Order: sequence, then structure tokens, then C-alpha cells
Amino acid sequence: MCTEPNVYAAVHSMRHQVFIRSLTIGITSDKISGKVKELAGKARHAVGNAVGNEEIDAKGVIQEAKGDAQRARGNAKEAIKKVLIACK
Repeated sequence: MCTEPNVYAAVHSMRHQVFIRSLTIGITSDKISGKVKELAGKARHAVGNAVGNEEIDAKGVIQEAKGDAQRARGNAKEAIKKVLIACK
């Protein structure tokens, strides 16, 4: 552990910046993956409805919900990131 206050502050600041960058990558990944899953689920749901297949329809609804949840996870990470930046 650093005993010198300036060194400690510099190391802490660098760790904070690295954490924020890694959090940003996770945010983007969750939002994009979530949107892709959501759109695929909507398409599957529409196909299930069109052909009258309840199983495909249900799987589409589930996939869409998983995509929504993943996007919400990305949004939650983004909110945490904003708080961390504001508290820096």
C-alpha cells in the first residue's frame, strides 16, 4: 500500500479510470446484445403468430423479455457509471 498521499491519489485515480472504461465496454455490450435479442424475439414472436405455432410464439416472447432485461442491465450500469464519475 502506498503511504505517500500523492502516489496513492494517482494510483487510485488510474484504477478509477480503468474501472470506468471497463464499465463502459460492458454497458455498450449489454445494450447492443439486448437489442439484438429483443429484435430476434419480436421476429420469432411474429413468425409464431403467423404460422399459428404457440411454442415458437412463446419462445419469441421469452427471448424478447431477455433482451429487454439485458438492455435494462446496461442502463443500470450506465447510471452507476454516471454516479461514479460525479463522485470522483
